[in-house]
Amino acid sequence: MIFTAPVARAQDGAVDPGEDVVVAGDWTFTLGAAYRNGDIDGYIQTAAGGEPGTTSLYRPTLSDVGIDDVASPVITGDARWRRERFTFEARLVPLSGNSTLDETLVSEGRTFPAGTAVDADIELDWYRLMYGHTFPTWRGFTLTPSVGAAMLSVEYDLAGAGGVASRTYHKTGAIFGLEATWPAAKPWWLELELLAAPPFIDGAPRIAAEALTVQYRLLDRSQLDVSISAGLAFEQLWYDDKYKQEVANDVHVDIGPAFIIGIDMRF
Repeated sequence: MIFTAPVARAQDGAVDPGEDVVVAGDWTFTLGAAYRNGDIDGYIQTAAGGEPGTTSLYRPTLSDVGIDDVASPVITGDARWRRERFTFEARLVPLSGNSTLDETLVSEGRTFPAGTAVDADIELDWYRLMYGHTFPTWRGFTLTPSVGAAMLSVEYDLAGAGGVASRTYHKTGAIFGLEATWPAAKPWWLELELLAAPPFIDGAPRIAAEALTVQYRLLDRSQLDVSISAGLAFEQLWYDDKYKQEVANDVHVDIGPAFIIGIDMRF
């Protein structure tokens, strides 16, 4: 997520959220960083070669391995020309936990008996590259639909007395977005961002994200703007490969509600 209001630069370089001023050849760039902290649940079913009996169904759950919350950084780069926007974003979801299993678990062909102490290190990072166009509407309210590609990167390691279950894969697919921004009262504004992948496409990750943020401009200069943000975010990550094997590698994880804070610099 990038935390910016709709901004246009006049000939003197001044910036005004919601102002509809376009200067030919005028590029602006933004670097943004954010931090999310909140609840997470779901499961990561990991089969060995798609063979029956190589994984417990819908396990391990994240709570099985002692993971109930997430601290997640978000890094964004944004380039704009007139009303056109090009965005790259990395959402990093590092997870780590340990617990003692209440029930026997089979994962990646390894058996971890009930009562086994296990350690899990999981990464569910994803990245997106998107193009969008901003449509100014009423009283500074803008809508920016966008389209692009997303990649989900899954790294899974589970260690215990039964050995080590480990799997890494990267999957790509399309993603669509919609951002709505309203300058409530300068220097404050609101932003709603929605992201969703097309459903039911075999082999592609299904990613969805929703965030509502309140944003405040700390610094407004001709060559540099600095803004901070805070709000709530939700995210859903799904992937399975049942289309190509008998027993699927199956990821289903929900994040949220998560509190999110961010800062961005526009130049």
